[in-house]
Amino acid sequence: MEGEDEIEIKQNYLRQEIIEKGYSPDEFANYLEKIGGENASDLNSYSLEDLQKIVQNFKESQDLAKQNEEKEEKEIKEEEKNIEIKKEEKLEKKEIKEKILEKIIYEKKKKKKKFLHKMI
Repeated sequence: MEGEDEIEIKQNYLRQEIIEKGYSPDEFANYLEKIGGENASDLNSYSLEDLQKIVQNFKESQDLAKQNEEKEEKEIKEEEKNIEIKKEEKLEKKEIKEKILEKIIYEKKKKKKKFLHKMI
């Protein structure tokens, strides 16, 4: 009977610390397998204290992974923003060049007209 109570305490602890706090039970099971081998899912093989340490380490690793992922996403968004800015700058330069070219053509035509009027 005492073993069943201990298992229930461990299960409740895992439910509270993993599921209710938004961590993936599957990811936790994979983590347990990675550190504990074949019998990793047998809660009898852990004391509550050991399980608490394992859960804490799991949560820290998940939080760190999430922070890294968020950092990478932020860097990607920043890079995309920089690319857009560069595209806009190129477009602006192209538009400026086209206006300058139009003005040069206009001025040449104007000079040509002036020259032709003087000839006549």
